[in-house]
Amino acid sequence: MIEQEQLITYYSVILGNMTREGDTLAEILEQDTQGTVHTRTLHVPAGLPGERVTIAVEAPAQPRPGRRGRRWKLRPPRVWISEIHQSSPLRVQAPCPAFGTCGGCQLQHMQYAAQLAWKRTVVGQLLHDIGGFDNPPLLETVPSDHPWHYRNHMRFSVNRSGQPGLTARGTHRVLPLTSCPIAHEHINTALGVLSQLPNERPQALIRCGTVTGQMLIQPQPKPEVIEQLTAMGLDVHPDTMEEVLAGETFRIRPSSFFQTNTA
Repeated sequence: MIEQEQLITYYSVILGNMTREGDTLAEILEQDTQGTVHTRTLHVPAGLPGERVTIAVEAPAQPRPGRRGRRWKLRPPRVWISEIHQSSPLRVQAPCPAFGTCGGCQLQHMQYAAQLAWKRTVVGQLLHDIGGFDNPPLLETVPSDHPWHYRNHMRFSVNRSGQPGLTARGTHRVLPLTSCPIAHEHINTALGVLSQLPNERPQALIRCGTVTGQMLIQPQPKPEVIEQLTAMGLDVHPDTMEEVLAGETFRIRPSSFFQTNTA
């Protein structure tokens, strides 16, 4: 099958406000088929307000002739920063090498204190826009003592080659990973083992108890894999695991809801 070649256009812009999804807004000028110039607003990931950047805009794919079904709909263009000319003082180096490509995180490029202030602003906007509060009283955002390796539950997608990972931003493509900086270290240990062998599709679920040390993996790994994980100090359970929170013991199944940050 011949893939369509997509048109990519570059624009120099100054990034505007951040959206509630963590993107920044950028305005570009476009000319339609009648020659009329109009302004278009784009959502730019991994940017910060006030930055002067060059963005790449990839035109959305068009349906092949005769294949335009009733379910087809025009998707927004794919946008990314190709070059930063003047960065924000709030910008930091993202700890994760997959940041920007992976669709899991949106704010790793932003100072943590600025992230907390932005989240407080978003809550205030929602209370105003949806709740109708003119000036809602807001407390300061409570920071996390451990903003990394806090997630006790990760659901990894598995590609056709059996590699576990997370989906790339704006696509269904699986980005193979051997570790994730927001996942608990026990999960990263298990992921490092699972990434070395083919896994069942479509997903691999890993939970761990930060207090009990127990771990739940679905689909259940083969005995030799469990043996390898056990040798690395992991206590893998087949169907359920237990975790202790506020002095109470909870039994957790793969489908159970349990707060992903037990801190």
